[in-house]
Amino acid sequence: MIEKDKTRILYAKSCCKRLQLLGLLVISQLLFYTGYTQNGATFSLPDGQSKVEIPFENHNNLIILQLKIGRQINSRFILDSGAENTVLIQKVIGDILDLEYTQEYTIGGAGTKDNIKAYRARDVIMKIEGLKARPVDIFVLEEDYLQLPQYLGIRVQGILGLDFFKNLVVRIDYEDRKLVVYDPATFEKPRRYKGVPVIKEKGKPYLKGRLCVEDEKCQKARFLIDTGASHAILVEMNEQNQISVPRQHIEGSLGRGLSGDIPGYIGRVDSINVGGFQLEEVITSFTRRYSKIQRKGRVGTIGGELLSRFDVIIHLKENMIYLKPSEKFDEKFEHNMSGLQLMAFGEDLNRLKVIYVRDGSPADKAGVKEGDEILKINWIWVNWYSLSHIYSIFRSRQNRTIRLKILRGDGKKRVKFDLKRMI
Repeated sequence: MIEKDKTRILYAKSCCKRLQLLGLLVISQLLFYTGYTQNGATFSLPDGQSKVEIPFENHNNLIILQLKIGRQINSRFILDSGAENTVLIQKVIGDILDLEYTQEYTIGGAGTKDNIKAYRARDVIMKIEGLKARPVDIFVLEEDYLQLPQYLGIRVQGILGLDFFKNLVVRIDYEDRKLVVYDPATFEKPRRYKGVPVIKEKGKPYLKGRLCVEDEKCQKARFLIDTGASHAILVEMNEQNQISVPRQHIEGSLGRGLSGDIPGYIGRVDSINVGGFQLEEVITSFTRRYSKIQRKGRVGTIGGELLSRFDVIIHLKENMIYLKPSEKFDEKFEHNMSGLQLMAFGEDLNRLKVIYVRDGSPADKAGVKEGDEILKINWIWVNWYSLSHIYSIFRSRQNRTIRLKILRGDGKKRVKFDLKRMI
């Protein structure tokens, strides 16, 4: 029998803010204010082992892990250090496994639509190759509100949150696409890495930093470390900070929350300094569409586009993060220069359609329209690309020529345009 909590609305920031108007994918923390705390560690190393390597897929700077739910169903989950809980986004999987749903929740999320529902499932086994796992409670969405597969272009079944980090030291090697997981009891401070203290609130890791927007308007700030977000920086504008949108910016939807689209702005900040490392002209998202509960005491989040400039080690038991600049550290931050937003569809998610064209963008001037199906990009069929690769092409360089073959209605058409930096 499901116990329904009718007295509270639980605030939840989205598991997934989709690939948006200009290709920005934001995936951020999911907060369930239930008063529930998971005791003990969900994952640990096998006896006698001091470290384990786990490969991952990298899609738009998101870490996608292979795991089994209930020891039966192979699945992909996004590893999200900003998520308090683990979330299954496809209830049909829970129904197949006959999960026990013990409580129903109403969730008010970031976005513009009505509340949605989720359920707590007790004692679910989530097995990752190479690690020991004990049963854990997870949350299951009533419907697939997030549409992760369509916006990522791959099958994804959920979000793996802080349960993964609680009893492990986790090194994220974005370049080689692997996690190196250490036993905290035997882990030694690595050479050539700089240790930076982490502030924990509700188990979530925060870094102190200094953000300079423009004209030397700088502010000390605290940022959530969010491996489940592909943006570089997201700033939550509110009465607690004086950060304003840069003069040169574009306006639109930053992502999709559990409750709908999240409006905001995208621009470049002059710099951000975290742990003594300074990065220049960083693409940054700005929004006011967050609950006061979530944004209290922080300025925003640092996501995968910035984190991937480092080799990162997260050691939450010691409240530390270790950073070492990677070869990507000095690369210029770029945004989608086409003006197109795409969505994957079809049984194998290997077809692409245009769901948004920014007014005045190169694609708009070339005549691309919402609803067009993209057949080829630069003479190559789209099913040879991942959606992540296509967006990397759109961010690649100013004046790069893009040739599209599109299907509109019953007719095919060829268009050509040059990428143009809009911010």
